[in-house]
Amino acid sequence: MYKNLRDSIHINAYGMFFLMSAYLLYEEIVFHLSAFGMSNFNAVHNLLAFSIGWGAIGTVFSCMSIDPGMNRRIHHTITVLIALIFLIEYFVYMQFKMFYDLRTIANGAMDVLGGFSTQILRLVFSLSGMIHLVLFALPAIVDFILIREIEPLRFGRRDVSAVSAFAVLITLIVNMSIETTPAQKILLSEQYSFTSAVRHFGLVSGLCIDAGNIIYEQGSEFETVSEEEPVEEIVKTYEPAVLDIDFEALAASGTPQQAAIDEYVKTLTPSYTNDMTGLFKDMNLIFISAEAFSKELIDPQRTPALYRMASKGITFSDYYQPASAGTTGGEYQNIFGCLPMYGGASMKMAADEDNSITISGKLNELG
Repeated sequence: MYKNLRDSIHINAYGMFFLMSAYLLYEEIVFHLSAFGMSNFNAVHNLLAFSIGWGAIGTVFSCMSIDPGMNRRIHHTITVLIALIFLIEYFVYMQFKMFYDLRTIANGAMDVLGGFSTQILRLVFSLSGMIHLVLFALPAIVDFILIREIEPLRFGRRDVSAVSAFAVLITLIVNMSIETTPAQKILLSEQYSFTSAVRHFGLVSGLCIDAGNIIYEQGSEFETVSEEEPVEEIVKTYEPAVLDIDFEALAASGTPQQAAIDEYVKTLTPSYTNDMTGLFKDMNLIFISAEAFSKELIDPQRTPALYRMASKGITFSDYYQPASAGTTGGEYQNIFGCLPMYGGASMKMAADEDNSITISGKLNELG
């Protein structure tokens, strides 16, 4: 019976389009419900629209060969890769409560496997992990069992017109949805983050947006502050905090991208010293970069030094740090004061650079 059923399933391009779109939508919904719960289900219209769009692209690849058997093998490869991507990102999120962008996957994946392999394996082989393994792999398994052949693309004029019109319609709907929602539109520009893109547009779209940003930034230019633009006047307390830097010399000796950064920094309005400036002069300061803080574990008897730091020191109650590249990325931001643009590898890459301007570098400079 199974053989007869399998032999009877021959998919044409239209059937493949429906199947790929449904498959991607299923994976995105399972992924979102597992990671965010029902609180983020208002993004389902974006997931639907993007799944249809990516489903069309997947259909082209799945039907590109004139050999139906080859199309089946290409399609199975695509479905397995999609399932793996969703599974990897899901388990990364369960372990680190964040998603890994392309740079972090490329540069920090081996470090994660080496340092957290035990915890990740425990997650995978837990009851919840096994259930999600089945859920994410289910479409690929059913696909592999049932589909025998996938017919090549054979579009006539009417087919091309219908598909083109449908593609334009979906593009307009997605564009209108984003353009009329400022909170979503800003996520694609100045407030972009990979986690937010995944939350609002889906994992596949988030990865594609991330890839586009990596390609785009290779030739991007930095905006500078125009002298004609009104700048909010700062109340001068003491002296402007300005280092003696020859920006022209730096720009002449560096790369075009470095020169653009020098030009941008030169136009910024400096901050000013204030009543807190010099408060710790001539004191012995120790800069600690800790992975986590929990007030429940601090006790005046058992941990008196930590208790004094937490209860009697200077506390920055409004401090926050963007989540990026996991704990290694957070440590990098804390130590170097920059975003980890190369994921988990940022720490290694920055170690050989001039770090005299960082807080630890300044403390060492002062002895």
